[in-house]
Amino acid sequence: MARRDWYCEDVLSERVQIHRIWEDDLVLAFHHPDPQSQTHAVVIPKKHISSILDTAATDGTLLSSMVTAVQETVLKLRLERTGF
Repeated sequence: MARRDWYCEDVLSERVQIHRIWEDDLVLAFHHPDPQSQTHAVVIPKKHISSILDTAATDGTLLSSMVTAVQETVLKLRLERTGF
């Protein structure tokens, strides 16, 4: 039985309101609605992946999209000089 990621499902179904930073067909980057720190961004795949060992987690297109989302988030939040 696959574990359900309640938080990601709530974000993707728009039950939890978020401020989007960057988005494409595969990935969503957003400000966490309950931040632990001043800058708390989250990058998630839009399709649930139950484990980093899952074959879907090694899909080149998804990985490329995840890296692009992180890069775009860093640029939009102006963190390129401070780290992310």
